[in-house]
Amino acid sequence: MPGTLVVPPVSVLSGLGAGPVVSLSDLTAFECAVALYVSDMPHRFRWSAEMGPQLEEWVVQGVARLGAEAVRERAAFWRGYRLLSMSRLVTEELTARHRAMFPSVQRLEAAETRATGLLWGVPATGETRARKGAARVDGVCPCGGSGWVAVWDEFGDPDLSFDLMCPVHGRTGCGARNGAGL
Repeated sequence: MPGTLVVPPVSVLSGLGAGPVVSLSDLTAFECAVALYVSDMPHRFRWSAEMGPQLEEWVVQGVARLGAEAVRERAAFWRGYRLLSMSRLVTEELTARHRAMFPSVQRLEAAETRATGLLWGVPATGETRARKGAARVDGVCPCGGSGWVAVWDEFGDPDLSFDLMCPVHGRTGCGARNGAGL
């Protein structure tokens, strides 16, 4: 996605006298990864501990490109997709929407790895901790918003059919605080 949006260089964004556009403590790992994904971070580079400041600049650039709300929204969609994927509940429609939002799987994985390393040891604000488990579905969830997905036996045996709690919408009915710990 680099080069798709025209923005001033990061040094201009963070040097306007108002301070940086975003602080790392204001971002969850998914949000930081989304910001890295849309930044000018190269597809391949050799990472080292000295690259921390450069990664931070790419994060600031990504947040400036999309805006904080769009970064949060994409991160919630990505987390929702991940939760459904781990439960094998992803539909073709959801996969198509996810691939349209994040066309490069390799870049997404690299951004996630770099974001996790960058945020290690950075204390999150209370608001960030509250958003940490935020997950949404970009489209129609297999549960239809009910919190439960009916899993039917392919041969029609009702004894082998069951309901599975939706990993995105079912968590709110369990008393889980914003998905923390799931």
